[in-house]
Amino acid sequence: MLLAIALGVRSITSSMWLDEAATATATDRSFAQLFAMLGNVDAAMAGYYTAMHAWVSIVGTSVVALRSPSLIATAVTVVFVGLIARKLCGDWIGLLAALLAALSPLLVHYSIEARPYAIAIALTTGAALIAVTRPVSLRWLWSLVAALAVLTHFLAILTVLPQWLWLATGGDAKLRRPSVSKLVLVLPPLVVALAFVIALLDEDSLQSWIEQPTFLSVAIVGYKLLTPAGVVLFVPTIAALIVLVSRRPRRKLFGNTAIIPISPTDAAVLLLWAIAPSVILLFASLVWKPMFLDRYAIMSAPAVVLILAIAAGSAARGLLADRSTTTLRAVGIAAAAVVLVLALLASGLSAIVGLKRGWGDDQGVAAKIANQAKPGDAIVFAPTWTELGPEWYLDHVTPSKAVNVTTIPGTTAITSNSLWPPTLTSAQAIAQLHDFDRAWLVSTSGGLNWNPIPDVGTPVATYVKKCWRRESVNHFGQTTVSLWVRGASQTIDCEAPLRS
Repeated sequence: MLLAIALGVRSITSSMWLDEAATATATDRSFAQLFAMLGNVDAAMAGYYTAMHAWVSIVGTSVVALRSPSLIATAVTVVFVGLIARKLCGDWIGLLAALLAALSPLLVHYSIEARPYAIAIALTTGAALIAVTRPVSLRWLWSLVAALAVLTHFLAILTVLPQWLWLATGGDAKLRRPSVSKLVLVLPPLVVALAFVIALLDEDSLQSWIEQPTFLSVAIVGYKLLTPAGVVLFVPTIAALIVLVSRRPRRKLFGNTAIIPISPTDAAVLLLWAIAPSVILLFASLVWKPMFLDRYAIMSAPAVVLILAIAAGSAARGLLADRSTTTLRAVGIAAAAVVLVLALLASGLSAIVGLKRGWGDDQGVAAKIANQAKPGDAIVFAPTWTELGPEWYLDHVTPSKAVNVTTIPGTTAITSNSLWPPTLTSAQAIAQLHDFDRAWLVSTSGGLNWNPIPDVGTPVATYVKKCWRRESVNHFGQTTVSLWVRGASQTIDCEAPLRS
């Protein structure tokens, strides 16, 4: 737990990116205003936004406050993963699983993101811990926690459904016909997921940027889920298990006294939890709309870690118990130790280096404008949707007197029940520039094909670049901030937009 927190804390004050700015914008309004917004946009985040609204009303809307729930949730996930592995295979494998989870670059990346993924993972893993103990008196607790996970993010349904098999078996090695009372347990998470799907049928603008998955994109997500440790452990673990099976052909692979000391039902649940979400997301991308992303598949990460820990730990334990010659046994143990150390180092270094976050440094953009803008300066964001992050920082952290000329005067995202304020037309925004002598252009080179709101900023930026003179330019990742002053050209072409 402390390792997971330590890896996350080091970057918790870094600049938020677009999606996190959406969380900040959505939760920084009254409860009634939040629900009015959810009726128009981001309905899938209803549970998360509601919880975060309660959280920020107590601790405030700083970047650390917004990200802390995700960091805490990731630390809890590490503990839950360790306890599940301990329940299935004992203390040492439980410790290995917790260590692999704490060093998972994907889990570390989302541990400091003000979005629902880390919290949904913690709830999903908590539900799994309840299910794997198969408590007769606490079955409804699994149902409640699973429903909360789906309420936090509806795609959690893909990971909690396989866990129901643990409850359905009731501890038996074979899956028997479940009773009605066990079938009813799965209804709450299913009902919540169905409600979200219905709400999202008419809302797809926020996901319209997602592209169809390719072989390369699927391989990259698979690598992130497997983690660098998994890549290092995979081949040696498979090889060790093959050797152990060949040396003991009569010994079963799964079972209490088998090479891997978990039941076939345990193995089935973990495999479904690890693989089914990605397979379903790929299928949905082909028959419905693209939705295969690491952030959607990430809820499989705890299961992948559990499988790695159980397989590698069982292989190592088998080598320790092997009765071959002393030399061969010593070589096998030494090789296993080296592979394990390399695996942990690979994941640890990858987690420290971190994954790419967002398109640019919105905090740096806002600081640049706030420090150098003069009263009466204009701001233009191109494309318009990129204003979400910088505008939040300009409103909450580094206030600026510069004016966003693409926004309808006197309106805000709150008054429009949206994440963005309503915009003028391009011609109206260009006409507004007639009252300004300096303009800050904030543009991104990300090349994202996405327009959740009308893109007024790009035509305005084109006009400014043609008719004004650039004074300075600074780069913040893929975001460019440039200062332009009036006076480069007063041709008819430049004045025509003002007359229109």
